Amino acid sequence: MIINLVIETGSFTLSSYFVRMATDLLEKMLAENSYTSGEVNVVIGDDKMLQELNCRFRNIDLPTDVLSFLYNDKEDNNDQADGFILGDIFISHERAFKQASEAGHSIEKEITFLAVHGMLHLLGHDHHEDQEAEIMEQQEGLIMNYFNKVNGGSNLDE
Repeated sequence: MIINLVIETGSFTLSSYFVRMATDLLEKMLAENSYTSGEVNVVIGDDKMLQELNCRFRNIDLPTDVLSFLYNDKEDNNDQADGFILGDIFISHERAFKQASEAGHSIEKEITFLAVHGMLHLLGHDHHEDQEAEIMEQQEGLIMNYFNKVNGGSNLDE
């Protein structure tokens, strides 16, 4: 699998170290769900971009922190040929910054969490019902704990 990370706003940057850590985590999530080839695009934009997408595709005219769009799943493309695109994840760096400040951790950690949340949606998880939300939150916690552990306790909060 290929994770393409695209930053659509000129004022926001991420270190290459962080990008590598985050993309490795997302690739591992896909591999553990039997995705062996193809692509997922992670686009970091601003509130305006996320609000436009939220309005267009969900009829909610407000900005949001993360949106996921599933284009294909394993059943749609069993051979997962080159060029297979599972979906896109859009993240607002403005929302991520605000939420990171409120939670007392780094924007990198928040972006990782939002990317994990978006990837879980692409993998079929949801949180519309209480039971689904609980399962998704457990998965997010396990994945973020793994991420922190394999990255030396995660220096993302420093």
